[in-house]
Amino acid sequence: RGGDETVARGDGGKKRPGKKTTTKRSRGGGIGRAGAAGVLWACGKLEVTPRPGDANALVERLLCDDDGDSDGDCDGGAGGAEALEPQALVHGVWGVARMDGVTLSASHRERATEHLKRFAREGVVTTAHAETLRAAATGAGLDPVAVDEALNLGARA
Repeated sequence: RGGDETVARGDGGKKRPGKKTTTKRSRGGGIGRAGAAGVLWACGKLEVTPRPGDANALVERLLCDDDGDSDGDCDGGAGGAEALEPQALVHGVWGVARMDGVTLSASHRERATEHLKRFAREGVVTTAHAETLRAAATGAGLDPVAVDEALNLGARA
């Protein structure tokens, strides 16, 4: 059988991609940042925790530049990743916060805080975004003080 490569749908033998294929797409750039945020949000909303490695691949896709590798180091590169939007960051962090046993890695925490500081300086963080990020910070592994400081950059700018 197809194992976790494909999942039978029960419609005459046609198959659709399974989790393993989805993870490969997220690592290879087939899923955009908004798509990764949507999957993380949906997992959090449904209280589903992805298999080990799947959540990390989605977070990496959300937060890191598309550098063509999947080493988790957020090392940038010449890839053509679309810009991260504030709502996508909020959805991703909130989703991770609701998953059992999943938190952001150190490099992902740093990258999320960098994005948040940039959004605050640009004045694009809404009150709803700020409240959601503050509420989800600890569950996602972010330092709530660092999140609050980053959000306050917008008030000082």
